[in-house]
Amino acid sequence: MAPREAGTARQIVGRDDVRRRILARLDPIGGGSGSVVLTGEPGVGKTTLARDAVSQLVDAAVYAGSCLPLSTVSVPMLAFRTMFRGGGPGALVDFDTAPATALLALDAWLDDRTADQRVVLLVDDLHWADSATLDAVLYLMSGPAERRLSMVSTVREEPILTARPVDRWLSSARHVDSCDVVALGPLDRAGTTEQLTDLLGRSPHQTLVEEVWTHTRGFPYFTALTVEGIHPDARHLPPSPPTRLTEAVLAPAHELGEAAAAVLRVLAVAGRPMTVADLRQVVVAVERDSAPNPSDIDRALASATEAGVIGIAPDGAHWFRHPLSAELLAGELSERERTAWHAAFVRRAQRQPASVSFEDVIRLADHAAESDDPEEAFRWAVAACRAALAAGSYAQALRFAERALDLRAGTNGPAESVADLLELRRRAAAGCGSGDELGAVERLLGIIGPDEHARRLELESRRLLLRAAAQLPAPADDEVDALRARIGREPAGWQDAFALAVVSLFLPGAEASPVAADALALARTAGEDTALAWSLVACLRTAERTGHTARVRSLGPEALGSAMRIRDGLAHNLVTHIVTSAVHGGDPAAFAEAIHGVRVGATGTLPHSYVAWLAMWEATDWFLLGRWERCVEALRFTLRQYPGRPVDVTTRGVAGWLAVRQGRLERARSHFARADELIAEGRLVPAVEDVSGRAELQLALGDTQAAARAVETISTWSDADAVEAIPVVARILADHVRAGRAESTLPDVVRRTARRMRVADGETVDGRRWSAVCSALQRAELARATGPTEDADLWLEAAAECAAAELPWEEAYCCEKAAEAMLLAARPDRATAAEPLRRGAALADRIGARPLAVSLRQLARSARIPLPDAGAEGEVSAHRPPPAIDGLTPREREIVRLVVAGRTYREIAGELFVSEKTVSSHISNVLRKTGASNRIDLARRAAAVTPPSSG
Repeated sequence: MAPREAGTARQIVGRDDVRRRILARLDPIGGGSGSVVLTGEPGVGKTTLARDAVSQLVDAAVYAGSCLPLSTVSVPMLAFRTMFRGGGPGALVDFDTAPATALLALDAWLDDRTADQRVVLLVDDLHWADSATLDAVLYLMSGPAERRLSMVSTVREEPILTARPVDRWLSSARHVDSCDVVALGPLDRAGTTEQLTDLLGRSPHQTLVEEVWTHTRGFPYFTALTVEGIHPDARHLPPSPPTRLTEAVLAPAHELGEAAAAVLRVLAVAGRPMTVADLRQVVVAVERDSAPNPSDIDRALASATEAGVIGIAPDGAHWFRHPLSAELLAGELSERERTAWHAAFVRRAQRQPASVSFEDVIRLADHAAESDDPEEAFRWAVAACRAALAAGSYAQALRFAERALDLRAGTNGPAESVADLLELRRRAAAGCGSGDELGAVERLLGIIGPDEHARRLELESRRLLLRAAAQLPAPADDEVDALRARIGREPAGWQDAFALAVVSLFLPGAEASPVAADALALARTAGEDTALAWSLVACLRTAERTGHTARVRSLGPEALGSAMRIRDGLAHNLVTHIVTSAVHGGDPAAFAEAIHGVRVGATGTLPHSYVAWLAMWEATDWFLLGRWERCVEALRFTLRQYPGRPVDVTTRGVAGWLAVRQGRLERARSHFARADELIAEGRLVPAVEDVSGRAELQLALGDTQAAARAVETISTWSDADAVEAIPVVARILADHVRAGRAESTLPDVVRRTARRMRVADGETVDGRRWSAVCSALQRAELARATGPTEDADLWLEAAAECAAAELPWEEAYCCEKAAEAMLLAARPDRATAAEPLRRGAALADRIGARPLAVSLRQLARSARIPLPDAGAEGEVSAHRPPPAIDGLTPREREIVRLVVAGRTYREIAGELFVSEKTVSSHISNVLRKTGASNRIDLARRAAAVTPPSSG
């Protein structure tokens, strides 16, 4: 696949809320006028968003003009001159006259023009405007409210020392009632991922997303330039940045002259904000011909600040407006020059040890790594790792632990052993929720001595937990038994309590309870937080399994407090899920709201990967409830930062499943493709959301064999997990057989699972509710697969179960199948079919299930059952091409097209200029050729051969 040119994205991404806000102001109900001013930093996408917004307005005359950064001349009203060049006011407005005269003439022309048509004026880069233009824009946007005129302007944010005329203008604009000043920030990580998907034409690899996000910080313009020419399958950015990116970012710095650029390069190597005095000290420490002159530093920083290249913090420190500037400026130095500057920063810190803060340690460790001194680099990396752990900055700690491990081999007898460093790495990975903790645990188990029994017991217990959290295959029974056998070999310690708690989580319900109780008693005696937290988790789990809700509620607060004390996100989330299920298990919406509340409270306290896990649960419940807007919000939160492979896989599964059900098949393919990469990288077991979504995607495409392949992985699942896949597996079987294919051509595991007649009751309220739904759906689908006609009563029963379980997607589907069975019966029952058709269509409209809504309305139209109007999205046009049913003549296909559109025999005869008898004869022939039982069945079969939308 060839990459798309940078900057040619097909859509604005990650800006839905802002777009709605802008359009609400520009196109208010009642035809009034409104104005919008977009503010933001360079490269944030103000101009693109403004042009996109005005392009959405229908029946509006749009005039666009730009201001320019002229330095030697001043052209009054320049934006309006360019706006109306070759059209518009023409001879009515002479912009060379006094500005006030020109403005009044323009105002009069707009009065006349807006009487016939709505007018939108777009003024770009208002920060470069002359005072006449600023006055004109403010005057026009303050005009009569009834005039159909809207103004859209963009203004660059520039935190410079002196106030700009446009800053005073913005203050005035905020007081105009009809004007909305919208501050536009960078895209979040999820928005950047969407932009990359659009630019590259496919879902980008995660490592590429991380590198782009680190470089561009969500600025759309820089993101587009960064990936210019990159292949869609790339996993990393090329070593050298694209020329256009370098030119765009560094042009303002280079325009300041070489002396100022040299100072900025030193600041870039510093990697942090610095005062003038700090920079002077470093420059003096490096006595080289190419070093900037200390006397030039003041002038260089002042000019760079005025040009907007850097800004000044309240403490007087200077730093770049965008971190990409620092990266590219530092890259202009030779390797020898960069090494010398990094060494100078380290030497300066060594002379002032008392002033070294945590942030300084982190930066100095980075300088040491680039100073060509492995011993010094190792020492600072270890120091930075320990400092970061003490400060709770776990992502930084992980980075330096990995660096120390890499550097250790090149040092002479360091005090820290490999085991010491691996333990630092494990603690850092655990703190930031990184999946790398499992790797550190595995390596530690490979090097610790056989006499370190307590340590091995702790690590093996942790490994079992991490493997389960990473959605890796469940441990074998003998692995759990081996861990259990090691408990109690030495005098009881907290590690025994921890191991007992972990073992209980993998035991059957009845066997787990006494083990969890023993773990809790031992943990209370040991008085260690990790053992206590996990023993409480174990007791909660057994209480949940045995239905002791009161015990769950009584232990919950203590368990949650213990998990938070040790900052164990895994324990925190398990406690949250168990307790919330006990309290709100009978109310899915209340459960999702409760998880949302915990997620909000945990944000900023726990690592994002664990908070994202909560958002994933929340998104799944909102999806099942049909609350797709809430689902999308939770999904976006999850992907705001990298959530880790297991959460990412399930998130992609939910997102893909939602896209399938809303008819956005290309978006669904993109999500599932990303999940494929994650599953392959981590050797993960796919989640049920991923499997079900993939199967429904293939069913939407009419490929039951591919759908069957998508669910074959259920052969490795436990019975409890496989139950959740029964509805979609049974549907695969029914669709396959109803399409005229032999059941034996499906994989054995699919046929076995579809016909599993007994669905075990779940252990929780949620489980029991879902089991009842699965049983009802299974019975209805099997009847559809085995009988010559479908059983409407079974589908109505299934719809009732889905309604009781608050599963609107499934309920709408059952309504469609119930109505279809009634209408395809030997004696069609149109009166009874009307109710499920109306109920299903209303549900499909509410939850955004466009394909299902179209199918229901098409079925109703074929049966001539009126439904409430759903607008254009629910319409089936009589002007569509004829369905591609094999064996029909052109005239027969034309008649089938009109049957699908709901035409009567008389209407068809009138449209084709033939008799009703001829129409009846043609339809009889079509029914015989297709095997359809009646015209409603014929319409259904015709719809089945119509290719689905892939938008």
